[in-house]
Amino acid sequence: MFHIASHVPDQRLYSRITGTAGTLLFIVPGPFTAMAPKKPLDDYLVFAILRGVGFVFATLGNGFIVFLILRSKAIRKERFNLLIILLAIGDIILGLAALSRIITQVVLIGQYTKMTCLISGSLLILGGHITQLALLLIAGERLYGIWHLHTVHVKRLKILYYATIPASLTVCLIPAGMIFVGVANEPVASCQIGLSWNPHFGTYMLAHMIFFNVSITSFYILVVVLYCQKIGNTPLATKNNFSCIIVGVGTVYVSCWMVPKILTFTVISADFAEVAQIIAVFGELLSAVLNFFVYGMAHKEIRKEMWMFFFQRQVATVTPASVLTGF
Repeated sequence: MFHIASHVPDQRLYSRITGTAGTLLFIVPGPFTAMAPKKPLDDYLVFAILRGVGFVFATLGNGFIVFLILRSKAIRKERFNLLIILLAIGDIILGLAALSRIITQVVLIGQYTKMTCLISGSLLILGGHITQLALLLIAGERLYGIWHLHTVHVKRLKILYYATIPASLTVCLIPAGMIFVGVANEPVASCQIGLSWNPHFGTYMLAHMIFFNVSITSFYILVVVLYCQKIGNTPLATKNNFSCIIVGVGTVYVSCWMVPKILTFTVISADFAEVAQIIAVFGELLSAVLNFFVYGMAHKEIRKEMWMFFFQRQVATVTPASVLTGF
């Protein structure tokens, strides 16, 4: 007579069938099998390394941009550069979010709960909101500049630029706090915030994604149209690298923000959901690194200030940057 006995080596359930002819050990599928816990894709070493590299470049690069702007009185006085500072702050926070995720992974060693993952990911929400709001304001400022290309900017708007940074940081703290609402501190297999937040917050993030994608894209389309109408092939067009900047901004935004976010909210396959989340997170981190070049190195005055800082050489003084000739 045969009988079935079970034991669990290495967290897998085996069945032993014993008879007069001997003993046969095999894996029984279905309800008799308990698969080993699958390691979250986001916990692989390669992603921790990428986060570490992104943290270094995002924080040091954007921190250097802020330092150069504050170091130069001429650059600091130009209102538009306050928006560059706001963008750099958002990118620095995204870099810190990458470091926070590494620390969470090392300390908890896979023993995640929803609340601990959201605490770690709240910096990602904060940095992402600040960065996208800054991108929207920069696009709006460029549109405003080209719309009023042949008129003097209204002086009373100056106070709005100075209030932009504290106001934006304050507003963006709200969604970073909302992420904890209605969340029970339950164990989770993967520490991705998109799998831990409340479904209502997920609805908000969907609306957030649609709003920023549509508004930023629309602003830059209008910028290009107005630029072609007002500048076209005039001599002013040869004095700036407007086309290169627009291509750079568009490429970074579409590849790092628009496409990854769309994938995150429209993916149907459950197997691809984790991959889509990783693409979205690393898209934001890549944007934080690339913005150093797109908005920092492409800025003529910041580039000259950087040259002076490293080589201690004076360069020709230029007039304050505008949305057209400053880049």
